[in-house]
Amino acid sequence: MIVAIAGLYWVPVEEAVDESKDVRIRIVDHATDPIKKKGMFCTTLETGKTVLVRGITYDDKVAASGTVPIRLAGYFELVAD
Repeated sequence: MIVAIAGLYWVPVEEAVDESKDVRIRIVDHATDPIKKKGMFCTTLETGKTVLVRGITYDDKVAASGTVPIRLAGYFELVAD
């Protein structure tokens, strides 16, 4: 069982992100881009390949792939893209 507690967490992102962007998680490996693996955080909607995460926000920005902090409000919801 995985339990997440409200707070700040560092996560890997596959692209540039900032505080104004929606938080998404990739659920399918990209066919040609090795950076875009299942479990990577992103902002770009790809139907059937990403899910929107409500209740989590990016807490900083990064200009390319790397790591960035996210803020968990205490609950979250996954919504299929």
